[in-house]
Amino acid sequence: MPAANFMRFHADFIGHGIFYVDSVADLPSEFLVNEIGLPHGVVKKLQSHASRLMCWAEKGKGRAEIIDLTEIQREAHTKEKENVE
Repeated sequence: MPAANFMRFHADFIGHGIFYVDSVADLPSEFLVNEIGLPHGVVKKLQSHASRLMCWAEKGKGRAEIIDLTEIQREAHTKEKENVE
């Protein structure tokens, strides 16, 4: 779902201490909408995708993607500063 641009939510997930895909699959829809800011229309799709990724990983079919966490943390910190101001 490229139109959803899930990467823009990375900082929000990190800011809430959510670092792994298996955490996303079990989060309540209300949390994803109210705290993370996901649109209602993509929540079930994201959770379904997270569940599928977990299955692939358990079967050894998944490949890890290296993500620059320092950039994500910097974005989360910047967003927190903007919210305070």
